[in-house]
Amino acid sequence: MKIIIAFTALFLASCGASTSTKDASDRLTAPSIEEVTIPSIDELASLEIVFADSELIPTMGAIATDPNSPNYGSVMYPAYSGASFLAAILVHAIVQGSVTAKENERRRTAADLVLEKYPLLSDGYIVEGLELSDEKVSVNDHDISLIKSELSDPNQVAGPLYAAVYPVLIMSQSEESLILQNEVRVYSVLQTETPLQTATVEIVRSQKCKEISAFECWARNDSENLKSAIQGMFLESIQLALAIESIQATADAATSETVRYLEDGHKKVERGQVLEQSCNHLRFMTLRGVIKSVPLLEDTCQLSVQDSTTS
Repeated sequence: MKIIIAFTALFLASCGASTSTKDASDRLTAPSIEEVTIPSIDELASLEIVFADSELIPTMGAIATDPNSPNYGSVMYPAYSGASFLAAILVHAIVQGSVTAKENERRRTAADLVLEKYPLLSDGYIVEGLELSDEKVSVNDHDISLIKSELSDPNQVAGPLYAAVYPVLIMSQSEESLILQNEVRVYSVLQTETPLQTATVEIVRSQKCKEISAFECWARNDSENLKSAIQGMFLESIQLALAIESIQATADAATSETVRYLEDGHKKVERGQVLEQSCNHLRFMTLRGVIKSVPLLEDTCQLSVQDSTTS
């Protein structure tokens, strides 16, 4: 009889313990705080910018893919730092066909000679040269303040979102055009392995001093024109990259067409969807998915001013 009573007591005790454990488990798993939500770009007041190389923006001279063509070929180099970046450039097949590595290197070295004239570009453009502390970009009619991170470790970024950027500056051989290629990857601090969105942007700027040489134009006033161009190009690349979702929607609704624009003092032709166009400027998305901002072949802004004045 004592044995039966003992087993009964043990059974009741175990049931009570099980119930107690279940209640405790329910209390632990019940949400005591609200779930963390990832904001959209349109909800951000500010965005931290983390440079892949915290010190220098790589620079290079443009290489023509054809001796009679000013085109250099749009290439983003994934090995983005120091010697590995330069090695990636050297081994990349810039021209199609059986070009030897030695010839490839010779063409790269020759192309980069144009940078020697510009102290700001010869060894890479110093990231500190970009002033972002008081800058804002407008994305879908929403202003976002930019914060230049002094850190290269994204785990130390305040968040909730940050943008990792991979810019490259390219000077054309005639020095008529400066090109910025920038890949922008937006991450959440909660998930730093996979970007929430990625965009590749290419900005082309042509020097506007018609009465003097291209070099004199970029270098005048202690290279103020060159600094200003790089600053504006970088900000525009961020603005366009952050608006990739709305830009993609616009491109999807547009028909592909032949786009003609000015680069390196020559007409360049490419297929893509036009996003917007003004009297001297054009934005379009290429068939490769790159957002491009380029000058038109003819600047008709002055003509528009004259027409409005005479009328």
